[in-house]
Amino acid sequence: MTVSGADTAETVWFGGTQRALPVSLVGFKEDGIRSTWSLTDEEAWVWDFDLGTDVSIWQRRGGSTFQSAGARFGIASRFEFGSESFDLWAADFRGGGVWGLCHGAMAYEVLVFHESSHLGDEVIERGDRTRQDVGVNGIRLTVSRKWSEPLRTYAGVTGTPWADPDELQSFGFHAGVELTSLPPGDRGYLAAELEVWEWRDWNPDVTMQIGLFLSPRRDGTWLSTARAYFEFRTGHVELGQFFNETETRFGLGLALDW
Repeated sequence: MTVSGADTAETVWFGGTQRALPVSLVGFKEDGIRSTWSLTDEEAWVWDFDLGTDVSIWQRRGGSTFQSAGARFGIASRFEFGSESFDLWAADFRGGGVWGLCHGAMAYEVLVFHESSHLGDEVIERGDRTRQDVGVNGIRLTVSRKWSEPLRTYAGVTGTPWADPDELQSFGFHAGVELTSLPPGDRGYLAAELEVWEWRDWNPDVTMQIGLFLSPRRDGTWLSTARAYFEFRTGHVELGQFFNETETRFGLGLALDW
């Protein structure tokens, strides 16, 4: 159903997966599909797989302004390849409500979310660790600016006033930069993100990617957002069951954003 007003603004209900804030290229728990094969500093070969999406309930577009409100869902998991049964280490489930506004070069987003983490059965059966209750409820505010065709920066703050265990009741900051339209053929990109948390005594988590979009562009638009990348990350393990552990890893990945 579409309603048009005298000001040419358009309202759309249940308009698909479009969002106001662009997807972070280096974000693990993001919309789209992320598949990364890595070697950690503990000499573990792991596969991180994430699947997430927005479900837009309400959208409004007029001129250079776009708004969207709806729900966001996702699951992130880690497997150990080379183990006897491709062991699942853990899976994190997330969901929440999101509102976003894009006006010209600026984009803003408010995300209210819940995330829970669940340990894999193989890890428990081996006696490597016991399952712990990990659940986080919070709100994240992000602001993004596109400075030119190839350059975007973003930053924001996250608060988690309701969490189990209690030490995750905290707040943190994140900031990132993306540089696209690089060689070869304007398909290359560089991206980096920094995140710090009070509960981690402000020790930084850093993720960096160098990658390549696999499709050409037509009239300034990617025919496909599929991409391949090399990734470096150092910081706390992103899965909730391993929140109090740190790692450094190098990986190769494939992603499809939407």
